[in-house]
Amino acid sequence: MLPARFLSRTTPKPHLENSNASNSRPYPASHTPNCTRRTLVQSSVIRSPSQQNPPSKPSPSGFDNPSPPTLSFFALVKESSRPVRYTVYAGLGLMATAETTFWTNVIYAKYFAPDDEKEKSEEFLANAWAFIDGYRRRWIPNYQKYYSSHLWGL
Repeated sequence: MLPARFLSRTTPKPHLENSNASNSRPYPASHTPNCTRRTLVQSSVIRSPSQQNPPSKPSPSGFDNPSPPTLSFFALVKESSRPVRYTVYAGLGLMATAETTFWTNVIYAKYFAPDDEKEKSEEFLANAWAFIDGYRRRWIPNYQKYYSSHLWGL
């Protein structure tokens, strides 16, 4: 609904002084806006796409089978509110930075480390591979336990 303040600006105001009938408008008739509250409200209504387009023809089978909505991470982020979207972007940025830093250090230690830092780089690589191996040892059995206990039809 439009505020009354907007409507009062668009409709001409009568003169407060005494005037004859020929001079009852504050400006010429050609400049008088031809708008009422109803036309202003109707022109400002935002119509949904279903109201703008004519209804579609029914399918030949008589059933309307709409496809289920796609569950995409990017679609969910796009439809979320601004604070949630920026929080997700910041989290993704931090994870990407950490992973890039890790793999940059691995590549540097493996291929570009100078001779005086060889021991330090080999220690870093040994620690990294030990962490990855330990993670795999814990993750794969747990993964198998979870999915083997929840198989459909068994």
